[in-house]
Amino acid sequence: MASPKPPPKAFRFVDASSRRKRRRRVSPVSSPEEEICRASESESPEEIGMESYLAHPSGSLLDDFDPLNFGDCELLDTVIPNPQEFMPDWMAATFPGQESQDQMILTAQPSSNIVGHGSEDVFTQSLMELLETVSTHPFESHQLEPPRLVASPTRQPPSEISTELIPNHIGNQHERLFQMYDTELCVLPLTSDVAFNPFRCRRQVLQGSRLLFHAILALCCQHQNHLTGTWAKEASEHRTKAVELLDSASKSDQVTKIGLHVLEPILVMFTLDCTLSATGPWSGHLMRVRSVLDACGGPLALDNSRVRSQVGMLFWWDATLALISRQGIIIDQSYLDHLMLSQGQDEWSFYDLTGCPGDLFVHLVQLSELAKQRELAACMTWLTFDLSPVIKIEREIQQWQSSLFADAYGPNFDTIVENASESDAEADIEERFHAKQDRYHCAEAWRYSLLIYIERVFRWDRKCPRPLILTWLVRKTMDHVRCCRRTSQTQKQLLLPVFLAGSEMTDEEMRGFTRQYCKWWANRSRYNMFNSVSSLLEDIWEERHSHAWWGSVIDRKTRSTGVGDPGVQFLFG
Repeated sequence: MASPKPPPKAFRFVDASSRRKRRRRVSPVSSPEEEICRASESESPEEIGMESYLAHPSGSLLDDFDPLNFGDCELLDTVIPNPQEFMPDWMAATFPGQESQDQMILTAQPSSNIVGHGSEDVFTQSLMELLETVSTHPFESHQLEPPRLVASPTRQPPSEISTELIPNHIGNQHERLFQMYDTELCVLPLTSDVAFNPFRCRRQVLQGSRLLFHAILALCCQHQNHLTGTWAKEASEHRTKAVELLDSASKSDQVTKIGLHVLEPILVMFTLDCTLSATGPWSGHLMRVRSVLDACGGPLALDNSRVRSQVGMLFWWDATLALISRQGIIIDQSYLDHLMLSQGQDEWSFYDLTGCPGDLFVHLVQLSELAKQRELAACMTWLTFDLSPVIKIEREIQQWQSSLFADAYGPNFDTIVENASESDAEADIEERFHAKQDRYHCAEAWRYSLLIYIERVFRWDRKCPRPLILTWLVRKTMDHVRCCRRTSQTQKQLLLPVFLAGSEMTDEEMRGFTRQYCKWWANRSRYNMFNSVSSLLEDIWEERHSHAWWGSVIDRKTRSTGVGDPGVQFLFG
């Protein structure tokens, strides 16, 4: 017999506050990869293959991320802004095993990611790792492709902030650009790379200078635009920002804080303008340089080789500008005197920087100052210019010789062979010979071109036809230019001699060589300065009357057109 069922328990109410709270179980949270995939599907305007974007297995993406690696706690607001945007653009590129950004499929928009929030430590570490691998020759024929970036649906920093700060990580696009600068662009203006290259800015970039950062990127983007035609916007944006920062840094109160370090971005910006054209407000740049040098203590402040090489390059531009404008130099001559006294102890020379031997450069500076006085005398009725100092300089140039720039043929070639070691290959000995011969022809081209300048600017009576001796001087100059190999940078340094000789040419074959020279080096160096010279020579050659010369054509193009208008100048150095 079955036992009776127990009576049902009485129902009783339980106070909710006395009930023990229990954690409700929920389904697992979606992985970061799934969140990113959904975000890209809903927000990205175009489809992106995420298989190539993510290389980590599920759940391991943040294993290596440690916020303690960042010294500034405020940076965490940038790295992890909120739970939906916890993944910054650069993070995926920093973990071992991650695919290179070269494999990303989105076309680059460099301007949108080149600047932003960040830590200088990450910036420094990334660039240092890059620079340790640099070994490319500046004249290799390879051309860098435009970098490509990763599509990201995450929040972008406000534009007014992003343009003020250096990015917290140099991505692949920055690595390529900085490598391009360190291996090629900082060597392009020189005859050859030197120990104290005035354009190499490794230390300053690693310290995180916003001004130098934008200046270098502006130059890199300009060269990339020449190669691809797609970087004009980025080059313009960085140039505008660099000019703004340079204007601020050049104020007297800032110069006393920054000191001569402001010369680095000035050099880069000067070079950037040279890539655009030979014409520009160059005197404005040089006035800035002079004010900086004077504010920092004058010639005695040039207390190390690197600073002296930087000032040497700036003085070179000043002197060559004055030679063509015939308006005098802007930087005081005392700086050149200080540089020449230090030449023996410095590991650079004016030839290394400019292709012009130091002795001839001193004469070039003297002639540029005398040309200013010659122009003043030409405008006055009762003033006669004294040719005595010019005749003295001319004689010294005619008699100038140097063992460093001697012809490599004959006994000098025997010396090259005798000094070769047993381990030297035949190709090494041959290259030494060619390099020495290039030096000889380069120096001779400068020597004869200065004689052309003396004949045309000082000796020529502007009411008479040109002197016939110019025909011989032009041929001698161009013969030496031809003899320099186009495969070395030595011939590139002869743009000013080519202009001085080319403007006196009447032979069509020689004019053709001059056109080829300008075209070759414009394409090779990506400096539009060469194209400017070619166009200017065409204008000079079109002048038919015998009293026309390069000075009258340049004056017509560059003289001020109104009050407050400084005009432009031609720079061929």
